[in-house]
This record gives sequence, C-alpha cells and structure tokens, in this order.
Amino acid sequence: MGEPNNALAVYMNRSDRIRSVLEYYIGEKLPQDWQCVEARGFYTTRNANGRLSFRQRDFIGDARMCGVHFKLALENQESVNLTYPWRLMELDCLAYGREIEEVQEQNALKGERYGEEDDFKYRYRKGNRIEPILDLTLYWGKRSGKSP
Repeated sequence: MGEPNNALAVYMNRSDRIRSVLEYYIGEKLPQDWQCVEARGFYTTRNANGRLSFRQRDFIGDARMCGVHFKLALENQESVNLTYPWRLMELDCLAYGREIEEVQEQNALKGERYGEEDDFKYRYRKGNRIEPILDLTLYWGKRSGKSP
C-alpha cells in the first residue's frame, strides 16, 4: 500500500461514496434501505517460515439492502497485477475464517448443545450462517489491462 492507495482508502471510507460507485457499477439506484458500515479488515496469519504476517483490505463493510446482509469489500488498484486474483481469494478466505471463529465463540459463550446434524468438533451448528463477501475492485491505473 502506497500513499495513493492510502488516499483512495480514506476517500472511499464514506457510505455515500461507496453508494455512488456501486450505483455507477450496476447502472441503477440502490434501494433506500442500503446501509454499509466499515468493519475491521486487518488479518494476521503465519507465513511459510512460521513468522507472523498480516493482510489488510482497503475497505470491508457490513452491508445490507433488501433484507440481505453481506460483506462489501473494496480494493483499490492502480496497476495490473497478475497475482491479484490469488491475493483477493486469500483475503476472502481470511474474512470467512474470522466469521467462522466469531460464530464458534458465540456458540461457546452461549453453551450451545449440539445435535447429530451439527458439527460438534468445530462448534458449528447447522443453522449458523456466515455472510457472503461481494468484492469490488476499483482500478485507477492508466493501462487498460489488455495485452498489446
């Protein structure tokens, strides 16, 4: 993350700006009940050498519209990067992992009892749900991304 990326992350940290970008992307107005509140997008992980490392999203928010809850992730890109799809999948996996851990912690705190249909080993009930992640990449670079 360089200074231009940081500036874009700060700029896109307002719900009205996110709404405007989404409306431009889908080509129509979002419903009146649209909401998006920033969530934590910083993940720690261990690299291949066992050292602690981290990954950070430009923006991830808890979004809601039409009664549907989901995570909205925005990534700013000013250059074409061939490993970007893999990095995006890694960020999604880390976010899903955090959601699963939160469900497990809630189940443990509530003292949930598990039935045959549940996964006792992983403290996850059949009725537990994690929210889907909608990724939106905002490319601000000068190249078209197509080969010459």
